[in-house]
Amino acid sequence: MKLTIIEKQIAMSSEGKKYKHKDIKAFDETLKLYENFKIPAKYSKDDSWEKFKTVIETPHEKAPPKTRSLKVFYTSAAAIILLLIGLSLFNYFNANIIITSKNGENKLVVLPDSSTVELNAASTLSYNQFGWKHHRLVILDGEGFFSVKKGKRFEVKTNHGNVVVLGTSFNVFARNENFFVVCKTGKVKVESINTVVLTPGLKAFKNKDQKINIENAIVEHETAWQNGEFWFNNVRLIDVLNELERQFDIKIVYKDIENRRYTGYFNIKSLQDALTAVCSPMQLKFKNENDKTYIIY
Repeated sequence: MKLTIIEKQIAMSSEGKKYKHKDIKAFDETLKLYENFKIPAKYSKDDSWEKFKTVIETPHEKAPPKTRSLKVFYTSAAAIILLLIGLSLFNYFNANIIITSKNGENKLVVLPDSSTVELNAASTLSYNQFGWKHHRLVILDGEGFFSVKKGKRFEVKTNHGNVVVLGTSFNVFARNENFFVVCKTGKVKVESINTVVLTPGLKAFKNKDQKINIENAIVEHETAWQNGEFWFNNVRLIDVLNELERQFDIKIVYKDIENRRYTGYFNIKSLQDALTAVCSPMQLKFKNENDKTYIIY
């Protein structure tokens, strides 16, 4: 039995009068699409009609709005964005300014309070500019001469110990296992295993047991590197050669000199003259292997 019979039944049925014309028209169009569809034999016309009415009269439940899910999503997204912004600001305000001088280069650093640091070759200085008003702190690896403006506590941190001042000028050397501080003006406190206070003309250095000792110093010699001059008094020859490497940006190859010590001077006007000034008193010779490498023997 074809659905056209159902169509006639609707037209004749009083039940069909319940539906607006536009509903019957829509149903007509649907019937045309399924003209060849037959009602299963086990259903009567009346049963089919009743089932059809049930379907079209039953209100369809709408899917519950996803307001809660969207709210949770947007809340989570906002929290993540705020977290990222917070982390970015934290990193921005806590990031250190890092200044590095290369081999053969001295660099003048002006700090936020107008204090200055002149870095010797191959040295690194870092500080936090945003926290500077609350804590004048720098971290040094290498050598630097400090001229500190009077004010709050000023601190220099190194791997070997800390230097604390209020307003003064001083030199700090902190390379590898070597560490010393020379006071030029004012007072300087040096903190490590023990603590010492320096006045002008005194030098603090670490001895073999890592304690800080004090000795008299020729300040002009200790700070002469600012003018390209280097003075040494009973210093390991290896340390002198390391300084030559930094100042001239070269590589020095040597052997069997680990226990030798040097007292003398060189300047950076001429590499040949500097090598001669170091090697001749030690009865050593040198030769140029290539542009950047020298052999001492």
